[in-house]
Amino acid sequence: MFDEIASSCDEEVAKQDAKAGAIIDEALAKNGNGKLPKGTSPPEPPAELKNLWDERNAIILRAKDRLQAAFGAQEFKRFEGFVKSNVEARMTSEPGNRQRPATPMGPRHQQPPQSRPPQQGR
Repeated sequence: MFDEIASSCDEEVAKQDAKAGAIIDEALAKNGNGKLPKGTSPPEPPAELKNLWDERNAIILRAKDRLQAAFGAQEFKRFEGFVKSNVEARMTSEPGNRQRPATPMGPRHQQPPQSRPPQQGR
């Protein structure tokens, strides 16, 4: 259930982000692609971005509510505690630096260990 809800949320958020990206690209193209003359203030962001941001947050909150309903209150509280203590500290906006935390669910659900590159000169 978790994978289904998370995947659905991820897809919806990606669609929302694509809409926002198109609006941002259009605004940048109209305004020198982000290169402003010295002493010039940046233009106000397009008003549509606020609505898209609010909708994006609503998508995420709906997914959270679905998880809570699927897990039940007690299990969701345990899950939330796991996320706060094992995931939050490693969160980053850099997509290449994502690491999955070890899971208390057992080895069936864990990622395989990363292999190390062979050492040279030994």
